[in-house]
Amino acid sequence: MNTKIVAVVGCVTALLAGVAYVVQQRDSKTAAIAATGSRLFANANAADVSKITLQQGEKKIEIAREGGAWVVASRDNYAALDERVRELVRRVVDAEIVEEKTSNAELYARLGVEDATKEGAKGTLVSLAKADGTSVASVIVGNRQEAANWDSEKAATFVRPADGAKSYLVRSTFNLAMEPVDWMKREVLAFGSDRFWKVAVAHPDGDRVLIERSAPTAPPVLMNKPEGREIASEDKPRQTLEALASVSLDDVRAASGVDFANAVTAVYTTYQGITFNVRVAQMDGKTWVNFAVAYDKNNAAPLGEGAAAPTEETVAAIAKEASELHTRLSPWAYQLPDWKVSNIRPLMAEMLKPEGAAAEQQTGESVPPGLMPPQ
Repeated sequence: MNTKIVAVVGCVTALLAGVAYVVQQRDSKTAAIAATGSRLFANANAADVSKITLQQGEKKIEIAREGGAWVVASRDNYAALDERVRELVRRVVDAEIVEEKTSNAELYARLGVEDATKEGAKGTLVSLAKADGTSVASVIVGNRQEAANWDSEKAATFVRPADGAKSYLVRSTFNLAMEPVDWMKREVLAFGSDRFWKVAVAHPDGDRVLIERSAPTAPPVLMNKPEGREIASEDKPRQTLEALASVSLDDVRAASGVDFANAVTAVYTTYQGITFNVRVAQMDGKTWVNFAVAYDKNNAAPLGEGAAAPTEETVAAIAKEASELHTRLSPWAYQLPDWKVSNIRPLMAEMLKPEGAAAEQQTGESVPPGLMPPQ
């Protein structure tokens, strides 16, 4: 074999080796891409999840599935926001790996995936389990990584399976509010404000406030206004009479756990004869409100001239509405915003202008600065 042939053979051999290397690198890269495109919890099934626990330091929220619906177990099984809970389960179960990250525990805090049960932890431990407690998936959710142009669909999150050392960047984001109220159905009542006819508020010390209006479009009147006194504002009676038209909770607990023995009471009556018996009590530094609902057609407002009496079908529909409201509301004690509670249980003094205010206005006398009563 001469020198030229040897050279040609050597060049061909080198070329084939180069091609083999390129093919090997391509196949290796393809394999890596396939691995990073897989689900973080490949064997997890959303349908198996019946219990959820969120934990961040000392904060802990427990959510469970009861009879097909989600409830906040750490709040006496009060109704949860089903869609929000289901969305969390889906995002954990379907989280797709973008790339592997560190297994060095000293670097976890940079990604927010350190032990989430420790005080001051940035991440949140999300544990999904079956009804019998068997784990479906458990992951520490850390810092979010925003995508270019803040595209939420392409945003990613650093996570670490709770039982593993390796952390990952996954193609998913998680809404993990750590206040129980953020997982509850907050709306308690949504009524037309013109449905309320009258209200009677009674305080344990004998203070009473009676408000009524003659028609849905008429202004509410303070029926037991002391002689010679003026109401503080035309809005005051209306704010109280319509207080139950829109009610949203700040917190909730079972009514059986609240002592209503010395409660302020308020009886709200609609024109149709539905009554809301409201109890307001203080406990553990919070104000709790309970509603009991009933219907009696004899409690309805007098019919106007020429108005037809309600049909049997109408009476049945109203009775059904009242029954459903009672079933939903009566087991619970609701913590409501302070301003809402003030409107539900006003004192007579809060409904009136201070004594002497009218006389001072008529005589033109003024009160020295700093001594003006609150309005």
